[in-house]
Amino acid sequence: MRPDARVAVYYAPRSDDPLLAASSMWLGRDPASDSPVPQPDVAGIAEVTAEPRLYGFHATLKPPIRLVSGCGWDDIVAAATALADRIAPFDLPPLSVQDLFCLLALRETEPSAALQALADAGEIGRDQVEKAFAQYRIDDPTAVSGVKQEGGDA
Repeated sequence: MRPDARVAVYYAPRSDDPLLAASSMWLGRDPASDSPVPQPDVAGIAEVTAEPRLYGFHATLKPPIRLVSGCGWDDIVAAATALADRIAPFDLPPLSVQDLFCLLALRETEPSAALQALADAGEIGRDQVEKAFAQYRIDDPTAVSGVKQEGGDA
């Protein structure tokens, strides 16, 4: 790994998840093959999805960070795996597309106690994500200058 490399942790649907097929159709690109996918016949969809098409459907769990000296890819994978192992799987309620601070996001259409517990750090939340990767991050906020800092939105 190059010394100036940045890493981030994202959620993306598995290849067999129906969410991948649906998001690929809406965005117009299959992220696995980088092949175009026909989009729905919706006026202006190609223009509106041009930028998101480049980076694909995802949720940012940890925005890009520069790594401390001596830290490598295996360390980040191990930290992400340990974090994921602490989260019990759960089913989401139906989702709908909603405006989330000028970003389109899939949001639940009804309350989900499991999702709320996750968001509130009942099981694991943003603070726990920060703690899981803090030892690997350079504490210089300019280390990621020019990189769009995203929250946990899809």
